[in-house]
Amino acid sequence: MRDLNPEPWVEEVVSRALSLNIDTLAFDFYHGGYAIFNGAIAPKDRHVGDADLLALLDKALHKRGMRLVVMNMGHHCANYTAHEYPT
Repeated sequence: MRDLNPEPWVEEVVSRALSLNIDTLAFDFYHGGYAIFNGAIAPKDRHVGDADLLALLDKALHKRGMRLVVMNMGHHCANYTAHEYPT
C-alpha cells in the first residue's frame, strides 16, 4: 500500500468541505495507533506511505483560508499502542 498517493484524496476532502461552507477540519493524528505524520512515536500507517498526511492537509487547508484541528482520542482504537504497551 506504500504506492498510494494521498495528495488527490486530501484535495478532494478539502474541496468538498469548502463546497459545504466548512472552514475547519479536525483529524486524529493517529489511525489505529499508527502515525499519519512524520514522527518517531509510533510506526507510520501503511496507507499513507511516505507522505506526511497532516502536513498535506495543513498546506491544502491554509491555502484556502481554512483551519486544521489536530486531535488525539487517546487509547481509543489504538491498535499499535495497545499491542505494544498492554499495561
